Amino acid sequence: MELTKEYFDQQLSLLNAGIEELPTKSDFAALKQTVHDIQETVNRIDKRSDEDVRAAYWDIEQIKKRLHLKPAA
Repeated sequence: MELTKEYFDQQLSLLNAGIEELPTKSDFAALKQTVHDIQETVNRIDKRSDEDVRAAYWDIEQIKKRLHLKPAA
């Protein structure tokens, strides 16, 4: 293969096209923020689920007391 200006121009063009597809610093920052937002949402859901389960157990114990049932072991 002969090394010509056209060959190098073509290779440089391919390299530039590849570089343009790479994520930028702002892309990473946006992704980091999105992950952070998702983590906060998951934490809120986990906390709410835990509170709901605890409230349900409390309600069950209150019903058992009203019905004079033995508490679960």
